[in-house]
Amino acid sequence: MMLAFVIAFDPAVRDPSILNWQGAIGQEILIAIGTSILSSTVFYWIYSRTAEERVLKEISANASEAATEYTLGLFQERFERMLPTKVYPATDVPVAEFDHDFDMFLKDSKIYKFKGDTANFTTFRLTTLCEQGYPVDKDITLLLIDPVRDDLIEGRAKGELSGTRRAYSKLQLTEVMHETRLSIFVAMISLFDICHAIKVELAFHQEHSFFRTELLDGALFLTYYLGGPFQGTYLYSQATFPYIAYLQNFRQNYATSKYRITFDSPMTENDLSKHLTELGCKLSIEELRQRKEERFAKYRQMIRY
Repeated sequence: MMLAFVIAFDPAVRDPSILNWQGAIGQEILIAIGTSILSSTVFYWIYSRTAEERVLKEISANASEAATEYTLGLFQERFERMLPTKVYPATDVPVAEFDHDFDMFLKDSKIYKFKGDTANFTTFRLTTLCEQGYPVDKDITLLLIDPVRDDLIEGRAKGELSGTRRAYSKLQLTEVMHETRLSIFVAMISLFDICHAIKVELAFHQEHSFFRTELLDGALFLTYYLGGPFQGTYLYSQATFPYIAYLQNFRQNYATSKYRITFDSPMTENDLSKHLTELGCKLSIEELRQRKEERFAKYRQMIRY
């Protein structure tokens, strides 16, 4: 095709024997165009049969890989926000690993928000920290079962007895209900005996207790009441959905609690006695304190570390 243009514009290169140069030039141009079309067609056919197929496969593979990575990333993020960081199995006695992890989070936390049934071991833990000179300058709030609500006390007692997987009598149910209510009053004595060193807000929630939550900055310790002295516990980080949900649950229950007590240094024994009477306690402070000492002695014997 280039040759046709050179002949058309430069007469010096024309062959003198060819009389009709315009026809020859047109013929060359048509041949060039035809050759170009043919070569393009052949090139496209070769490309579509070989290179294009490989390119399309490569693009498809890259797109599939990117989509898979994106999907797995979403699943991983969601699972990480739902799954516990650590699981502590149920035991008959306190475990060193759990106490070590709990104390580590408690040390760095500005809050400690407990929601459960009676806080037996929790008050023992706080008392032990005071005896060890631990500076417990935290925002501590405990939410326990309302001892005035017979239905809540009965529900918790049934849950405890059901965890033994054995039939129980009405007398046994009544006894466990009595002990559950007394445990709340003993917890109040425990908090009063350390209120000169630790300020604690105590309130009573209006929910049936099927689990215990202990919320700290950065950690949630979640325990389901399935029977046994020390049930299995799940540790969740602050970024997980359970932490956010149970924190909201705690706040709502605290906001709707009908009875609150502040245990701090100005509190007197007369104040405590008044609260116990209003909540239906029939035992004296001395009797409750004796029960507390017996319970704490039992816990100290259980600890093997």
